[in-house]
Amino acid sequence: MRRPDPYRAPRSLPLCAAMLALAHPGAHAASISFWNAPEGGAFQNAQNWSGASVPNVNDIAWFRLGGSYTVQVSSLVFSAGLVIGHDDVTFDLGNGTYVLSGDEPASLRLGVEPADHAMLRVLNGRLETIDAEFGSDAAASGTLRFSGAGARFAPARRVLVGVFGDGRLVLENGARMTQIDPDAALRIGFGAGSTGVVEVRGGSSRISTQTGINVGDAGAGTLRIESGAAVTSASGGVGLDAVGSGAVRIDGAGSRWIVGGEIVSGAHGGDASIALSQGGRIEAGAITLGAHSTLRFELGSPGLAAPVTVAGDASLGGALEIGFAPGPTPTKGDVFDLLVAGAVDGAFASVVFDDRGTASLFRLDVLPDRVRLTVIPAPGVGLALAVCLGSVGAARRRRPGA
Repeated sequence: MRRPDPYRAPRSLPLCAAMLALAHPGAHAASISFWNAPEGGAFQNAQNWSGASVPNVNDIAWFRLGGSYTVQVSSLVFSAGLVIGHDDVTFDLGNGTYVLSGDEPASLRLGVEPADHAMLRVLNGRLETIDAEFGSDAAASGTLRFSGAGARFAPARRVLVGVFGDGRLVLENGARMTQIDPDAALRIGFGAGSTGVVEVRGGSSRISTQTGINVGDAGAGTLRIESGAAVTSASGGVGLDAVGSGAVRIDGAGSRWIVGGEIVSGAHGGDASIALSQGGRIEAGAITLGAHSTLRFELGSPGLAAPVTVAGDASLGGALEIGFAPGPTPTKGDVFDLLVAGAVDGAFASVVFDDRGTASLFRLDVLPDRVRLTVIPAPGVGLALAVCLGSVGAARRRRPGA
C-alpha cells in the first residue's frame, strides 16, 4: 500500500481556500491576532480582538485565554490560520463558512505549546482548511469535535491526529468530513510517542476521503466507527510502523469502513487490531493480515452476511479472536461466514475463543473464497479449543489456480 506523503502539495483545494491561496501566496508570513474576550462573543466584533482588529486572510486567529466560551461566526469569514491553546472554544458558525488559507506550519492547529489542552467544538456550518494538526507538542493535547447534521469539515491536504502529543477528531450526530485531494493524508497517531483517536458515530456521520487512512504510524492510533456511521477511503493501513500501533473498531448495525483499495494490517512490525461487532462491517478491494495483526469478531445471529467482504484477495495471518454478543449460545449446525473474498490464502497463526465460545465445538474452514465457522457436536468442553485449532491447519486451502 502506498503511504501518502503528508507534506505533498495538494492538486486540488476547496474552492474558497484555493482562491485565497492563489491571491495571497505570502499568507505563511501572517501576523497573529489574539482573542481577548473571556466571556465569548462575535468573531466579527473588533473589540474582541487584540489591536481592535478582526483577523483577515493575512492573520492567524489565536485563542489562548485558558477558559471556556462560545464564539459566533456569521456568513463567510477568512483568516490565514486558527490556533487553539489552553482553551475550550465552541464555534457556532450559524450556517456560514470559516476558511483558513495558510499552510505553514498548518492552517489549523490545536494544542501547540507544552501544557496546552485545546478543545474546539464546531456547530452549524463549514470549516475549510488546507492542513490540520492536533496535539502538535509532545506535552499537549488537541481535540476537534463536529456535532450535528449541519457541521462540515473540509480539509484539503493533510490531517494529523496526534502529531507528537495527544490528538482527537470526533464527528457525531450527522457531522461530516470530506477530503477530495487524492494526494492528501489522514494519519492517526503520526509521531513517535503520540496518541491519535478518530471517532465517527451516528447514522449519518461520515468521513469520505480520496486518500488512504493510516491508523498508527509511529504513534498509537485508534479509529472507531459506531452507531451506523461510515468511513470511506482509498486504502487503509493499521499499525504501519514497527514502533507504533493501530486499532480499528467497527460497532453497530450499519457501521462500516469502505475501502476501494487494500487494507494492510500488522504487516510492518507494528501491532494492529481490527474488531467488528454487532453488525459492523468492512468492505474492501483487498486485505492483508500480517503477522502482527489481530482480527476479532463479536458474532451475533448465524446466517448473516459476512462482516468482512473483499472483492479481490484476502491474505490471512496473525491472530483470530472470536467472541459472541449477548444472546443464545451457538448451537449445533449454526454457520458463521466471517470473511468472503474473491480468493483466500494463508492461515491464522492462532485462534482464540471467549468463554462462551469454549462451551461449544467449532470447525474453522479456510475455503477458497471464504473463512467459515461452523458449530459441530462437542465431545467435551475441554477438547473444544484444541480440536478447533487442529481444524485450522487441516482446513487451510490453496488459492484456486495456485
